[in-house]
Amino acid sequence: MNTPYRWVVLALAFCTSSLVVAVPVMAVPVLSREIAAELHMDLVQVGLLTTTTALMSIALSLAAGALGDRFGARNTLAVACVLAGLTGAARGLSGNFEALIATTLLFGVFSPIISINISKTNAVWFAARERGTANGAISAAMALGFLLGSLLSASVLSPLLGGWRNVFFALGALAVVLGLLWFFTRPPDEGAHAQRLPALAGLAQVARMRSLWIMALGALGFGGCVNAMLAYLPLYLRGIGWSGPNADQTVASFHAISLALTIPAGILSDRLGKRRAFLLLGALCMAAGTGTLALASGGVIVAAVLLAGSLRDAFMTVFMTTVMETKGIGAALTGSAIGFVQMFFMLGGVFSPPLGNSLVALHPGAPFLFWAALALAAVAAFTRVNEQHLESHSRAPA
Repeated sequence: MNTPYRWVVLALAFCTSSLVVAVPVMAVPVLSREIAAELHMDLVQVGLLTTTTALMSIALSLAAGALGDRFGARNTLAVACVLAGLTGAARGLSGNFEALIATTLLFGVFSPIISINISKTNAVWFAARERGTANGAISAAMALGFLLGSLLSASVLSPLLGGWRNVFFALGALAVVLGLLWFFTRPPDEGAHAQRLPALAGLAQVARMRSLWIMALGALGFGGCVNAMLAYLPLYLRGIGWSGPNADQTVASFHAISLALTIPAGILSDRLGKRRAFLLLGALCMAAGTGTLALASGGVIVAAVLLAGSLRDAFMTVFMTTVMETKGIGAALTGSAIGFVQMFFMLGGVFSPPLGNSLVALHPGAPFLFWAALALAAVAAFTRVNEQHLESHSRAPA
């Protein structure tokens, strides 16, 4: 599409990604101490609470994408945001752990639906020559939301609003408002709007595409590396004698440099039209930075963290754009395709932390070598990406 209204849709998608998906998810870990004290939860229960949304994303990624393909991204987002707001707010009514985990499970149903169908809106509203830029904006929104959720939820919002329950109520109300805004957005043109397949037919078509299996295997390795490394890094730095603030600032630098480079990388990938090169570079930076952490010390650790984080969100930008541009996908199957590869990305983040952590007995830095090997496996997968099997994304007249 070549209408200025696409930027209105992108702005709404940006706000939704940041405020409905990222901030509420990141609010839970930082509010967990306050929640645990009031509901008398132990560490195991806190751990279950913070991983519930990720587990739901794995279970529902395929269905979430298929819903958008069947009913349209705009309609799906309107309903999902309202229901995410209601179930997210319901967490604030919980009187015990059982009620809280139940409402968190319900909220977790809608996070993958929203995130996947936001990506689908970019496929519908933006031409191939602009999708890297649009997806870069969404990746930046997620990074910004994670940052705001971690910085503000416990230290600012909870004292200001009167406790963790009211934080959930406020975030839920915001999600409902954004859902209503999606309801009143202009629908895409009738051509894109009419191309809808039954959910199971779309999933079956996606699962037969060899090129998507290559992307899924790359996502498995990359997701397994980045998610596990970020979870282990703060503990590792404290274990080798770093102070808490220094360790936290080093981890924050990973997200800061990633956020800063996301949109420029998306714009550059659109201008150059070389998606595979960006995928390979992002995975190589992740592998090199993570592997260096195994034996680094002092300032080299900071440099390794910055190297690993430099293209993290930029990688996801180009990765999602490449999935959208795979021949045979088109706007009609974008949701199913993204759900398919996202399931593998999340699976990598589930199996790799315990496997890597088990290597601590050999050496505290050994897990980093295992996770770096996963990123290198992603590099190997992405070398098989054939850009002739992608839509043309050369620059065209505006």
